[in-house]
Amino acid sequence: MDKLRTFILRRADAIEAKASTGWLLKWDLGEYWIKSSGYVTNFIWDSVAETLASCIAKDLNIDNYVHYMPCIIEIADMDGLRIIGCISRNYKTPGYREITIQKLMKNNILNKRTYIDCDGYNDLITEIKDKFNVNIRKYLEDTILIDSIILNTDRNMWNLSILTDNNLNGYVAPIYDFGNSLGLTGAFRGDFHEEVMYSCGIQARPFSYSFEEQLSYIRNNREYKGELTNTRDMLKFIYYNFTQEHNNYNIANPIPLDVLKYTTQVIDKRYKSVIMNKIWKN
Repeated sequence: MDKLRTFILRRADAIEAKASTGWLLKWDLGEYWIKSSGYVTNFIWDSVAETLASCIAKDLNIDNYVHYMPCIIEIADMDGLRIIGCISRNYKTPGYREITIQKLMKNNILNKRTYIDCDGYNDLITEIKDKFNVNIRKYLEDTILIDSIILNTDRNMWNLSILTDNNLNGYVAPIYDFGNSLGLTGAFRGDFHEEVMYSCGIQARPFSYSFEEQLSYIRNNREYKGELTNTRDMLKFIYYNFTQEHNNYNIANPIPLDVLKYTTQVIDKRYKSVIMNKIWKN
């Protein structure tokens, strides 16, 4: 991997956005977006989770996702504090507006206020097809698959989107928002563990509380193939540059080695369970 880009930015110029783990800072650079944790003193690593998740998507040959890459953010109005961030291309097309599934429900454009279980899942696909002539089945399947590997506990209808023009012609947005996953948020408190698979607080999986149940909604004729080559390369890069043992970029939020080991174990275990054992093949 090439040397990371460093961006000197001001917190005052960022767009602050509420997230399930606190606040995010986002900088709109036109063609690109840069984001990091807003509460930098908490030192959570959602940008690393975004990066690893997009590597997994690439390794599985999924073709519609936001590709996140790590970067260094030097925050000028915080005494040059250096932290891990991530950068991605702006995926919005001029003339189209992005609208989330949650907003479609809230504005009564869709018939239901919730789409829980397999029947709700299929109802949502049918309604989006009827109203916007957009088939979101593959998009949802790919999202469910990635989330089940990375244990994403923050997938909800606010981060499932389509893009439409004024005539309601549209297409699906790329899969985005992987930050609350892989044990990399909240890990600074030492509470990273696989029990996130079974958490039942916020409805953080859009159609079920269970990753495995959602996987059963994927069509049996889908095939996901690939080795985790890019993902393993990125894990090595993170180890040699972003850990407390190897903080080559002098960042304020290096990752403890036990956290990175846990993240690697989650990827290996879930990849074996979901992809190699093909648990959606029922």
